[in-house]
Amino acid sequence: MATYELFSPVERQSFIQIPETMDERVLARYYLLSPQDLVEVNRHRGRVNRLGFAVLLSYLRFPGRAWEQGEIVPPFVLEYLASQLRLSPRHLLEYARERPNTRREHLEELYILYNFQAFTTQHYQELSNWLLVIGLSTDNSLVLMQALIEELRHRQIVLPAFYQLEKLVWEVKKDSETQLFSLLTAGLSRQQQQKLDDLVQSPAQLSARKALEAKPEQGPKPEDTLNNVQDKRQSDLAWLRRPVGKNSPASFNKLAERIEFIRELKLDPNITKKIHHNRLLQLAREGSRSTAGHLSELEAPRRHAILVAFVLDWSERLTDQALEMHINLVGQLFNKSERKQASYLHNSGKAFNEKVLFYAQVGKAVIEAKAQDGDPYEAIEAVMEWPRFVASVEEAEKLARPKDFDYLDLMASRYSWLRQYSKKLLDVFEFKAAPASQSLKEALDLLKELNTDNSRKVPQDAPRSFIKPRWEKHVFPKEGVIDRRFYEMCILAELRNGLRSGDLWVSSSHQFRAFEEYLIGLEEWSEIQKSGKLALAISLNFKDYIEERAVLLNQKLLEVEQLISKGLLPDLTIKDNEFHLAALTKAVPDEAEALKEKAYDLLPRIKITDMLLEIEALTGFSRHFTHQQTTEVARDKLALLTAILADGLNLGLTKMAESCPGMTYGRLAWAADWHLREETYRKALAELVNFQHHLPFAAHYGEGKTSSSDGQRFKKSGHKEPTAQVNLKYGTEPGVMIYTHLSDQYVPFYVKVISTTARQAPYVIDGLLYHESELKIEEHYTDTHGFTEQIFGAANILGFRFAPRIKDIGDKRLYSFSSMEAYPNLKGLFATT
Repeated sequence: MATYELFSPVERQSFIQIPETMDERVLARYYLLSPQDLVEVNRHRGRVNRLGFAVLLSYLRFPGRAWEQGEIVPPFVLEYLASQLRLSPRHLLEYARERPNTRREHLEELYILYNFQAFTTQHYQELSNWLLVIGLSTDNSLVLMQALIEELRHRQIVLPAFYQLEKLVWEVKKDSETQLFSLLTAGLSRQQQQKLDDLVQSPAQLSARKALEAKPEQGPKPEDTLNNVQDKRQSDLAWLRRPVGKNSPASFNKLAERIEFIRELKLDPNITKKIHHNRLLQLAREGSRSTAGHLSELEAPRRHAILVAFVLDWSERLTDQALEMHINLVGQLFNKSERKQASYLHNSGKAFNEKVLFYAQVGKAVIEAKAQDGDPYEAIEAVMEWPRFVASVEEAEKLARPKDFDYLDLMASRYSWLRQYSKKLLDVFEFKAAPASQSLKEALDLLKELNTDNSRKVPQDAPRSFIKPRWEKHVFPKEGVIDRRFYEMCILAELRNGLRSGDLWVSSSHQFRAFEEYLIGLEEWSEIQKSGKLALAISLNFKDYIEERAVLLNQKLLEVEQLISKGLLPDLTIKDNEFHLAALTKAVPDEAEALKEKAYDLLPRIKITDMLLEIEALTGFSRHFTHQQTTEVARDKLALLTAILADGLNLGLTKMAESCPGMTYGRLAWAADWHLREETYRKALAELVNFQHHLPFAAHYGEGKTSSSDGQRFKKSGHKEPTAQVNLKYGTEPGVMIYTHLSDQYVPFYVKVISTTARQAPYVIDGLLYHESELKIEEHYTDTHGFTEQIFGAANILGFRFAPRIKDIGDKRLYSFSSMEAYPNLKGLFATT
């Protein structure tokens, strides 16, 4: 029935037909006849019947259905089967030609011999229940159908007519959706449901409803509406999703208002633990992209479920953004104070120099007077009159700063700036701490209590063990006195450090949550240990592992020592126990550059749009850009590809629509909003990477086993994007970093947008683990920014060889397991044993 249609004709055929090509390994997996198979095949009389029987058996196994009358067997499959039987493929043309019942009799025989089953109503119900579990994790029709067909093959149930399978998948999608909505909305009260509905109502609609509900003589009360804090021209949903602007106390307070607004809904965050993360994220994204008008038209269960998923997910995102903003604001405070100190020293440089020259003259005169037994006071007055000398000393006192002067002295003037948001920070978030940071947690609680009581005096028994020596002189200016300003600034600065290190966390956050929540649960870990399925490339016994690494390190040290002794490392020089590596020289000869230019001249000049269409026709990558709600492939392929091009060129949808005759902004916006997502881009990229990887010419570049990664900075138009940060290394304009993993076949297989202020090293492992291509990376290269000691350990545990190019390697201090006496040339690199 048309109601159950989920797939295009081409997609339907892809599920039930043998692929046009197969590599040798896949061919053997499906069509290699076992010794027992050969026995059963050879029981039949005649070469024609034996080959026909083998073909019927092979089709029942894969693709899992009966070989249809008149269906042409792919030549490579037929030749593979015939070669095993030492027969000619031409014999199949005569199969069942003389006796039509032969095919039916052979099928009946195969059903009995190999326990194949016909698809029944009972199977339909059993498989519906089985597939529902998968349906609760994804509603992707392609994934569900693939899983269903694989299970049918596993159970040796012969595939029925495709419309039956399509109907089963359709019903499972509906059932899983109903169950998903029920899980998300089961605990909602009528009041919570009304508040969720209010999110998608316009201010005018809300006012009208409130007026009807209020008593005529009283009218609507301002406190009855949740949106009394934001712009009345938009819905609460639009207000929640609106960017707050650049990092500032005012922007932080706007974020805090949104978080408090969401908390007024009193949704249970634990409800998300009952839902698979993929489905929850899908609903949350739908809520973040849909307009308020669109959501208001949905049926109540679906609307409420989408809004619950969105609100809970958005609450975490806002929390992360707020805490990240605090980290950046404190960083700004330090930077401004440090620059103020540097500016003061710079502006006072001339005066400092004049005073130094003057006192050098005075000192020289006094020294000469002492050497000649003269009067030192007369010597000073010979340089400058005494009143002027006294005045100069007073000027020097004004210029001079304390011996231990640092820029923290200048932070006191910024205290009021911090106070613009610090109270809200402590009111909105509940911080938890590891034992090492418990003193800081107590200080945060005390500061919150002081804010509530409007108390300015810090009690003498206030927590203080978290205070670093650098802060002590400011926090404790005199015995028995605690400076409230510096005490609070110290707490906020240490809060920043605690959040970044993981010693402090917030339970309602995703990025700043407890470290234990990133780990496998104890029950799951116990099951993994029992099953032995922990896929690590090292021994799980620490003693065995460390002994193995010690032997390997000593072996490599000995190899390098011998190479140095024999002078076989010409790029390495050692002077005064310091190592110096020669700069890398260009490996490509100049002639190759000229050849490259000639090769480029031979390429045809085509439009980038034509090239994109050609690549899509070759690879079919557009099928991965499924609709956010329906998971259907984009029907307006031209708009989809144009929107992708707009992203790739960073041109924007408006300018792209203006540049493309016949294309409208609405068509591009629809394609971008519903089909372009991080996960769809990732799958499409994997499709392109796999296609290029299988091209024979790609092997000339490499095997696809090594890779490298690096970041590129791109400017942003403003601070609205949370990831757009200022890194003074690149200038004062905000931007983002695009971190890319590139294989040795020169194809980018993983791309991630990160903050320009973040170190690149943590994202190295992400790219190696979470790319979805078929590349089997074994060795990875980075520059210094992609290197930390921890990455070496993580890469080794996961089975990757990590080979960073580290700047100033000679300045690094290494450690060995044993004495370095056996490696005298390497002693300068090692600090100790």
